[in-house]
Amino acid sequence: MKKSGIGLIMMAFCSTLMAATPELPELPRKDTVVINFGNNSKILILVDNPSELKKISEFDINAMLKDLSISVDTMAEDEQYLKIEEENGDKYLKDTSIVINTASEINLEQLKETIKDELKEEMRMEYESPGKKNKRDYKRTRHYFNFEFGLNNYLKDGKFPDENNELYTVKPWGSWYVGLSGSNRTHLTGPLFLDWGGGISWYNFKHQNFRTRLEKGETTVVYFEDPDLPSPLKSKLAVTHLNLNLVPLLHFGKSGRKKDLFHWDYYDSGFRIGLGGYIGYRIKSWTKYTWREGDGKKKNRFRDNYYLNNVRYGMRLTMGYRSFDIFINYDLSELYADDRGPRLNPFSFGIIL
Repeated sequence: MKKSGIGLIMMAFCSTLMAATPELPELPRKDTVVINFGNNSKILILVDNPSELKKISEFDINAMLKDLSISVDTMAEDEQYLKIEEENGDKYLKDTSIVINTASEINLEQLKETIKDELKEEMRMEYESPGKKNKRDYKRTRHYFNFEFGLNNYLKDGKFPDENNELYTVKPWGSWYVGLSGSNRTHLTGPLFLDWGGGISWYNFKHQNFRTRLEKGETTVVYFEDPDLPSPLKSKLAVTHLNLNLVPLLHFGKSGRKKDLFHWDYYDSGFRIGLGGYIGYRIKSWTKYTWREGDGKKKNRFRDNYYLNNVRYGMRLTMGYRSFDIFINYDLSELYADDRGPRLNPFSFGIIL
C-alpha cells in the first residue's frame, strides 16, 4: 500500500464462495466506502481520511479484479483468507495489498478491526523496533557504507615517543586516519547486534620534525635527521591496509527503516556501544618529503615496505547516539616486524559518517 496515506483493501464477498452474507454494520463514513454489486456482493474500501479518496483513481481497479478472479480459483478449500501483494508497482500501484475473505460465516466487527490493524501497519511512517520484525520494514541484516575520518598516532611501551623526543614522533594534528568500508549490522537477539564488514584504510604518520627521514637499512629501518634542507615542510610515512571488522554491538534504542517520498532509509535511535576486533593486510606503504626551494615547493616520494608488518590486528571500540558514531582502534600488532624497527603500536580515533 501507499505509505503516503491511502490504504486500499478490497473485500469481495461472492455468492459462489459464501453461503450467506449478513448486512454490513454501520461504519464511519469518514474512512469507509461500500460498493454494492449483484445480489450479495460488496466491495469495501477503507481510507485514512476522505481526501484520500481522490487518490483511488491512481489504482488500476480492473487489473485488481482480474487477479482476484484468478487467485480465488486457485485457493485451497480450507483457506479463508487470500492476500495478494504487489510491491514493485508494475501492475496496480506500488505497495498494494488485496485481501479476500471466503469464510461462510464472518464476524464483521472482528474483520473490521483486522482490516484497520492491517492499514495501520502498512501506512505507518513512525519508527519500528527490530523486535517486531515487520517483514516489509525490518531486515535482520542491514548494509551501510561508512566513511571514517580521524587522527592516528602510536605508542612505544605504552608511552608517546615525544616524551623522549624521538625522531619518529608524529605531529598530533595532521596525522590523519581515513577509512572506507562496507558494514553489515545483523540483529542476533534483544539489544545484541553484530557489526561486520571490510574496507580499506590509510595511516598517515606526519613526523613532528620535518627533517626526519626514513630509510630501509640492511637489517632494520633507520630514522635520521637531514640537516641540509633549507626549508622543510613535511615528512610522513603512509601505510594502506585492507581490513576485516567484527564487532558485537549493544543497541539500547529503536532501529528500522522509514520511507520518505522517494525511498526507504535506515534509522537508529538511542545509545549503542560495541567492542570487537579487526585484522588488516598491508597493500602499500611509502614516505613523502616536501620542502620549499626558491618560490616553489618540491617533493620526493619513495615506495618501500620499510620492514613494516604485513598483517595488523587489534581491538575496535565504537559508540554512537542516533546518527552520530565514533570509533577507537588500537593495534595489538606492532608497526614494524620483530627487531626491524622501533616497537610501536599504532592507534586511531575519529568519527564515522
